[in-house]
Amino acid sequence: MEEVNCRMESILTSVKIFLGITEECTDFDNDILICINSVFSTLTQIGVPPAEGFMIYDKSIKWSEYILDYRLNFIKTYMNLSVKMMFDPPTNSSMAEVYESRIKELEWRIYILLDNESSGESGSEVEYEILRTLRKIGNNTDGIKDDTSVIKSNTERLNDNLIDIDSSVRDGFRLPERN
Repeated sequence: MEEVNCRMESILTSVKIFLGITEECTDFDNDILICINSVFSTLTQIGVPPAEGFMIYDKSIKWSEYILDYRLNFIKTYMNLSVKMMFDPPTNSSMAEVYESRIKELEWRIYILLDNESSGESGSEVEYEILRTLRKIGNNTDGIKDDTSVIKSNTERLNDNLIDIDSSVRDGFRLPERN
């Protein structure tokens, strides 16, 4: 079980497994890395920290080095679907539409989460950089306690916003203009 978790923690390996490629097969690694880094560029443009962007070069880079806010764990799904659409798109047009729809929904959810943060409702770039630095030097950040009432309030507010937009996501997708 620990071996599976370790493999899935690697960004490159987890994407390869989603694509149906074994970890041992390195024939497509360069092509997949280009796709992964392209998605990271898109995420940076959407506003996902770090502001200077993020890039991987091999399987040694782990998800925990990129996703420091566990509310953004669905970025893994966004990455997998986006890379799939670039690297090996479905031949069935219905399936391609499902993937595209899910990608758009995830982009919307990322946007809403980050928009709440930029309005001062939660998180900050400074907090992100502190957590990133702590992880780089190997400190265990699991012991850091957050104000649970603030987290609960922000989660409830986010859920209310997601319920309000759920029907508009199904009807079509358009990001509102950012201020």
